[in-house]
Amino acid sequence: MSRDKRASLRGRASFAKLAGIPFSVLESANYGNLTAYGKALLLDIRAQYRGFNNGNLDATWSRLSKQNCWRSKQTVNHAIQELIYYGFIICVRRGKRIGGTHYPSLYALTWEPIDDHPKQGVRGTAVAGNQWRELRERWTPKKRERKKEDKPQPREVYLPSTLRVVGQVQQVN
Repeated sequence: MSRDKRASLRGRASFAKLAGIPFSVLESANYGNLTAYGKALLLDIRAQYRGFNNGNLDATWSRLSKQNCWRSKQTVNHAIQELIYYGFIICVRRGKRIGGTHYPSLYALTWEPIDDHPKQGVRGTAVAGNQWRELRERWTPKKRERKKEDKPQPREVYLPSTLRVVGQVQQVN
């Protein structure tokens, strides 16, 4: 009798899903530079991977906001940009809208080979890219520069011809 069968007969079998990340990735300098949001999103994306769907992983707001307590679209976008910068994920298809249908951006983990998904327009690779091994400087999010017309203009204040200042009437010219 196999060990797995014996465990299942005793009620101790566990068939839980696993979102494992290799130790070589976890011990890399780039992983150490990730923010907490980047690490959390990497785990969320890795949890979607089933061994045959690399290149068909998404980070849509509708999925993340319901499942994993993400509260800001901007935080998710910054975390995606950070993971791409450090080379942990790559974008294999940009999101688009055709007619009334929305198609999400699709991502792939770089330590696994990309699987072939012709329906989504993703071509597979035989070898993993491993872009996460390239040492990068610390990532900082790009701030949007305000245009001149975006800056608040001083308001014009209309005052009456007479002002009351501590009991005195003063004429304004």
